[in-house]
Amino acid sequence: MIWVLTVMMWYEGEQTRNTYLQDIQFISEDACQQHLFDNKVMLVDNLLKKFRNVDGMNMKSFEYFCEGKPVELDEV
Repeated sequence: MIWVLTVMMWYEGEQTRNTYLQDIQFISEDACQQHLFDNKVMLVDNLLKKFRNVDGMNMKSFEYFCEGKPVELDEV
């Protein structure tokens, strides 16, 4: 299993939700949580620059979480 940092965003209007996956993968949930803790200000700044307003809708709220994804291993 790999872990990815994910953010769920809620927008005004029709409560549109968007999920944005960060490009970084982690080998454990603890490593993902530590990255979030160590880099939260930078992550939030970048998130708001990119997604504060989407298609004329203003972001109301957001939440980061670490999401586990199964990985299929190739046969040798």
